Amino acid sequence: MDLTHYAAVLRDVEYVIAVDSGAATCLESGRSPDLVVGDFDSLDEAVASRLQEDGIEMLRFPTRKNATDLDIALDEASRRGWDEVMLLGAIGDRLDHTIATLASIAWRPTLAVWVNESTVQAWSMSIEARTALTLGGIGTTVSVFTLADETTLTLDGFSYPLTRETLPAWSSLGVSNTLTSTPAHVTLHSGVALVISPAHDGKVCANHIQPDGTGV
Repeated sequence: MDLTHYAAVLRDVEYVIAVDSGAATCLESGRSPDLVVGDFDSLDEAVASRLQEDGIEMLRFPTRKNATDLDIALDEASRRGWDEVMLLGAIGDRLDHTIATLASIAWRPTLAVWVNESTVQAWSMSIEARTALTLGGIGTTVSVFTLADETTLTLDGFSYPLTRETLPAWSSLGVSNTLTSTPAHVTLHSGVALVISPAHDGKVCANHIQPDGTGV
């Protein structure tokens, strides 16, 4: 857990929904959450009491439920009218939890999701929320996963470019590609996709270039 990274990110965000023990991570990073959701099975009672005393909004759900705490948080973001969210601390050591995170993203195509970790960056793409992604970082590794059948993509500025290629769900064709130019472009023509850039073997993650030309 990279608290330095989280502290730097949390300083600049407008609103924070903490998921369960993520509330403690927020406090350790120097930022109080604006809302805490979950079943609180991993949130220390002392921390929960402190948050309540500070007047932080808290939505508690049963431990036995048909959704993950992240599902609840994303649904709450949508309910409050958000169309773009950033996830911190959503990629951990448990493979099943990581897959559950990807599933939560895939089932919410109206949300443009950015997974922001010091060791991995990822962005969801869908017709409803984000159809174009501009990346920077020549030599960085980028994998593109299709999360729905009949997903059509164009990759420009990659070692292995694609032009309106239609792929089935979870195709491995887009795995371990490399940026050959800055900017590079991912264009979604149909379906749902997830673009992932890991830091590995001395390489940093690719960065997202905003429409105004700034990189994040």
